[in-house]
Order: sequence, then structure tokens, then C-alpha cells
Amino acid sequence: MSRPKNVWVTVDYSRTIEALVVAGSYQEIDPKINGRNFFKVDERGIIQRVEVGFFDLCFGELRPSDINHMIRNVHHNPPRDPVNIKEFLSLGAQHPDLQFGESIIASDCRYDEYEGEMHTGLFFPFLGSVPAESGKGKNRVLGLEELPYGFEFCGGWFPYVVGRKS
Repeated sequence: MSRPKNVWVTVDYSRTIEALVVAGSYQEIDPKINGRNFFKVDERGIIQRVEVGFFDLCFGELRPSDINHMIRNVHHNPPRDPVNIKEFLSLGAQHPDLQFGESIIASDCRYDEYEGEMHTGLFFPFLGSVPAESGKGKNRVLGLEELPYGFEFCGGWFPYVVGRKS
């Protein structure tokens, strides 16, 4: 599927992350995508229309912070912000067909995993698809992707906020 330049998403910031996950009707969900594991976002209880654009990446070694720097500063006047977790989940729920191309990765929605005192990795939510077990069609996936420091990356869409309308 070809990627659109921009799409509009209606975001209800008063909804919980769990409610937004359910609204997506995904066939496969990583249980770590929940309100406990993700940073708080604006809880003003408003509904806004958000225009989301996509940044394509195909580079060698990158850090997750490099991606956000590129989204904020490359080819954008004024600079753009990566989507937050509620905007990302609303995108998946309202535009499910976008998942059947390259993965869509929320580069500014980080989940840090620890085992005791040891940091095991940085995980970022992604929207993607995998072949269905039945062999017919594909399942929509809301998962977590580990993007370690200095990771090799080629492909994927990184959504960012183009504009907002109340």
C-alpha cells in the first residue's frame, strides 16, 4: 500500500491507553502497551483533530533520539513533533489499512524495560501486520519493537504531528 502524505485523526485525550488499544480491534497486542508503562500525556479531556504526516527512514546506525531529532528538524518549517501514545493509538484505530505496508513506529513513545536494576532495552510501539495462522490474510499487530542504541534501521514510517484543529 502506498503511504499517504498526511491523514487526519480525531483524538480523545480523556480516553485511557487501554480503551484506545481496544478501539483498534487488533488481532495481536503486546500486553506491555498499557497506561502503567507509558509516560503520561495531556489529560485535558479534550477532543482534537490532529493531522499526522509520515517520515520515511532508511539509514545505518541510529539512536532513537536521532530519529526524533530528524523528525523535528529535517525538511520541516516549522519543526514537527512526533506523535504521542494517544495520537498513535488513535491513528491505528482510525486508519487500519496503513498497517499492511511498512511498519509504523512511534519514536517518541518509549517503554523502558528493567529486570531488577538492569536496563534491558528501549521498546517503541509499532503498528504492523503478520500472516494469519489460518494462512488467509494478515493480522493487524500492535506490538513493541526494541530499538537499541546504535541500531541498524532501514524502512518504516515514523508519524509526526503536522497540525491540530480543535
